[in-house]
Amino acid sequence: MLRIFRPLCDLHVYIRHSMRLRKLALVVAVGISLILLVEFQQKFATFRSAYVWVHREVAPLLSDDVSEGQLYTKVLPQNNLTLPKGRGGCVWDVGANNGVWHSNSYYLINQRGFHAWLFEPDASLFMKLRDMYARVGSALADKVELFNMALAASAGLENYRVFPMGFENTIVQSKLNQYDQPLYNYSIAALKADLICTQQKAALQAGLCRVDDGSGDFTVLSIDVEGADSRIIRTAHEAGCRWSILIIESPGDTLMELSQLGYRFVVKNHYNYILVYDKKP
Repeated sequence: MLRIFRPLCDLHVYIRHSMRLRKLALVVAVGISLILLVEFQQKFATFRSAYVWVHREVAPLLSDDVSEGQLYTKVLPQNNLTLPKGRGGCVWDVGANNGVWHSNSYYLINQRGFHAWLFEPDASLFMKLRDMYARVGSALADKVELFNMALAASAGLENYRVFPMGFENTIVQSKLNQYDQPLYNYSIAALKADLICTQQKAALQAGLCRVDDGSGDFTVLSIDVEGADSRIIRTAHEAGCRWSILIIESPGDTLMELSQLGYRFVVKNHYNYILVYDKKP
């Protein structure tokens, strides 16, 4: 009798097990569908944020030619512009983000021995910069200064809109073409942008921007502040400073003014306009 009923029992167990698996699969499918629906409504912000996190961890491990150094190791040489052969120099990065993503300062700091002044008003992004460069005992702590603030045409409070991943954060209230909807809206402190000129003058006087190959001083200014670039450019240059290389995301109507100041446009690479000053700063 057992031989007769055992296959039937096994079949019953199999059917019950299969039904449980089907229910589980259905629950999982519904859950995934709901997640994708929410992400679709948010333009897959979670997936994009995850990619940025992975990039920040992986990019420093890659060759400079395929990561954040390619602007200096590939793009500039292709346009007959190269960094000095020696180590050393100074870079000001206004809108430094997380320190790695599309960073115009990471390679200079970590591979070329530059002194750096990094500005980032977003608190969460600034924490990442702090972890990279301001930790007590860090080898770079004495070479990198961090500023958790905005720069503007004049000092004061600015209304700050914060977007997913932080790439579209802006103090420009008329800038309304962002890809995402803002997550936060609050006031932040802004200092007048001539601060970076004051810093440059002090750095040059102290010899911090001198390249060790005897070629003199070398300075870089990178500005990526979602629409406020032209305000910072004008204010910094009105104070009398010039930079060896100028990298701007949104120069607005300043290109002609910069040409009159002695800058020469070199190339537009992705989001960056790159200009070179034909005289020493």
